Amino acid sequence: MPRHKNATKVARAIDKTFRALRTADEPFFAESDFWCCQSCGCAGVPSDRPRYAFYHEQDKENLNRTGRCNIAWGDTPEHGERIAQAMRDNGLSVEWDGTESKRITVFLPED
Repeated sequence: MPRHKNATKVARAIDKTFRALRTADEPFFAESDFWCCQSCGCAGVPSDRPRYAFYHEQDKENLNRTGRCNIAWGDTPEHGERIAQAMRDNGLSVEWDGTESKRITVFLPED
C-alpha cells in the first residue's frame, strides 16, 4: 500500500510537538511510535509521569495509510488541551471533543 502524501509531514510535526512537551515547564512523557498498541503504551508510561502523550505502532500504520494520527494522552482535560494547542502551534489540525475518553486526532489542514 502506498504511503499517504502527508504522512512524513505529520510525523515531523508530531515529533516537534513532542520535543516541546518534553521540555515544557510542566514536562510530559511524549514519545513517537511507542510500543505496539495503546494498552502496552499506557502500561509502558513511567508511573511517575502522569502527563503523557504518545502514538503507537498501530497509529503509525494508520498515519502512513491515511495521513491522520491518533494521540494517546493522559492526565486532565486541561493537559489534553495543552497537547492539542501544541499540535496546532506546529501546523496540525486537531479533532478532539475535549474529554478524557477520546484520543486527539491530528492531521494537516486542508488547503
